[in-house]
Amino acid sequence: MVWLDFVEFLRPSTEAISCPYRPILTRAVAIAVANRIRLEKVRFVMRMVDPAEWDLSGMTDRERAARLLDPLPGEDLIVSVAAEALDAAIQGRGSWSWQDGREMVGCGRSIASFPLNRDTFDALFNGRSGYRAQYYLSCQEGVNFNAMLIGALLKALRAVCDCAPAGQAASLQHSFGGPYSKIWVLSDGGPFLAAPKGEFKPLRWFTNNPVSVGMRAPLADLPGIEIKGSWVDKIDYQYRQDITSKADRHCTLSETGFV
Repeated sequence: MVWLDFVEFLRPSTEAISCPYRPILTRAVAIAVANRIRLEKVRFVMRMVDPAEWDLSGMTDRERAARLLDPLPGEDLIVSVAAEALDAAIQGRGSWSWQDGREMVGCGRSIASFPLNRDTFDALFNGRSGYRAQYYLSCQEGVNFNAMLIGALLKALRAVCDCAPAGQAASLQHSFGGPYSKIWVLSDGGPFLAAPKGEFKPLRWFTNNPVSVGMRAPLADLPGIEIKGSWVDKIDYQYRQDITSKADRHCTLSETGFV
């Protein structure tokens, strides 16, 4: 499939990255340019939601609404997110952790987070070309966008993982490289609950459940993304599919705009 080819284009090189990092902006820019070149190899154009369906008529900040209705193409948005995440990793502003499974007994996964520029975050989660918008278009387009974004973030993730204690970096990277890795809003539902009601009403979602917390446009004071790696079995190191309440994550996100 084309989107799998895309992920291969964005896989990091085998060149090692050492710690500590210094804020070398030119490196982040170089990576962004390289990703842009690779993106141009993709043989399709991501769709945007029709502005008539992506209803932001209730948004008080009309300049913000205008930006969200006239966003970067999805491909360019991925490049922007990846460049900002890499810059944050280089400057030591990314973070990592390891989560042991409760329901996923005997498994663990890596988690990382990166801050984003407010406008980039806004376009990613509230714009009509971004992450939630792709799930609105179809579950499969959302799955594809998630995979492409994870692929673009691998260099930033590797940079964060390489700052982990000796012996742990490989486990962290292995989890992030799995097929069930995903991204979401940093702090999960908190930024949604803090966002005003009535400003975000994509037609299909609003029709399905007008009181859902997904019918809000989150924009935290310190916006960021969280990447959760795939669950890894601690015995055989094989990837395990999520069997918890988030097992239907992609479909739920496509149907409601929130998960």
